Amino acid sequence: MENEVVAAIVGALGGLISGAIAAMVTLKAKRIDQIVETAKLWVGAYETKLLEQRLVEYKKLWKLTHQTSRRLIAKLDLLGAQTLADRLTSWYYDDGGIVLSEEGRTAFFLARRSLEPSGGDKANDQWRATVVAAFSTLRTALCEDMNSRRGPTLRASEDAD
Repeated sequence: MENEVVAAIVGALGGLISGAIAAMVTLKAKRIDQIVETAKLWVGAYETKLLEQRLVEYKKLWKLTHQTSRRLIAKLDLLGAQTLADRLTSWYYDDGGIVLSEEGRTAFFLARRSLEPSGGDKANDQWRATVVAAFSTLRTALCEDMNSRRGPTLRASEDAD
């Protein structure tokens, strides 16, 4: 009978200990879930604010690129290109450079560099075609950043497997 009492006590203690461990693990898991959800909210708020700032700044940049469109490029001469390059540099440092994505930044600098003619100091058709292509790539990068050509999409949850 003594063995039965000891076995019952050990069994009860084992049950209490395993129940306590299960409760601690459950509480820890819930705390981790809360931390993850809070982080998701912060990231979502950050992304929303960044998107709002990008919209404001990208609209300014988009307007600057108007004279590099296929319809207006024939009017762009070297003086106009230098003026545009200066205005782009001002936009980058004074306004929106900080909100450019990596892809947008790369496209921005390629477009900015295209305004400097190579192989002479002449504004010719080949130079203008290079400018049009570079600025078209820049505008495409801006649209990609804003997701304006495809519209809203749902991202797959990272924890959904």
